[in-house]
Amino acid sequence: MTINEVSVNERENNAPKEPLTKANLTPQIKVPTALLDKESSEAHPPEDPVVEQEGITLFSTLNSLQTGLLANLISAQTKLPCVTQSTFSKHLTHVSLIIIDCQGRTAEDLQELVRNIQNHKTDLRVVLMNAVQKSDHEELLDWPCIVGVFFDDTDQEQLTRGLNCMLDGEYWVPRRLLHHFLQKNRRAPSSRKLEIKLTKRERQILKLIKNGATNSDIAKVLDVSEHTVKSHLYNVYKKIGVRNRLEANNWVRDMDNI
Repeated sequence: MTINEVSVNERENNAPKEPLTKANLTPQIKVPTALLDKESSEAHPPEDPVVEQEGITLFSTLNSLQTGLLANLISAQTKLPCVTQSTFSKHLTHVSLIIIDCQGRTAEDLQELVRNIQNHKTDLRVVLMNAVQKSDHEELLDWPCIVGVFFDDTDQEQLTRGLNCMLDGEYWVPRRLLHHFLQKNRRAPSSRKLEIKLTKRERQILKLIKNGATNSDIAKVLDVSEHTVKSHLYNVYKKIGVRNRLEANNWVRDMDNI
């Protein structure tokens, strides 16, 4: 048979074949979007919301028997559950008091941990444990969330008394350290305060801060969300020229007509 006599069927059989791929072997079936969304949600179910409860969180880098015994002691003396963590997580559950064991942590590690706790969505109260006297540990008292300090020579009786005082909303700071802190932060009232025009709401917030109210307390009094409170605080801090709640409290404490 000559080339000119090739039939049509033979031409079709001799035509180049399309390469076989997964795409042209698999039937093209359109799956409804709603079904895809359902399967996706089943494969990746939403995380359960973190439930905050009364209790104590002990941050310690020492995963030892001694840390476990310390947590048990704290729980027995305060009648509250005490859980241990080595690293910070925004999903904190036990928020009555946060204890940071300074032992085994560098100054940079401590600063970072305290900063994360300070920026947590819940106003947390923090106490330092095993702090070294006349070291960088004492400078952490500048952070508003720090409400107490236990040095490395603190005995069990002092520890128990201090923890229960702080759980009642008080501070636990050695007299020498408190004297140093006051010397460093006290200053004569500025006449500029009288020139700053505050709104009625801003004066109300500053008065609440002066009385020791937390963001949660302020939100309840003003009947707003804590997010709104934080927005108000940002504006107030900017207007009076302070950086945090501690400085705002120092600013307002001499204002009798606030």
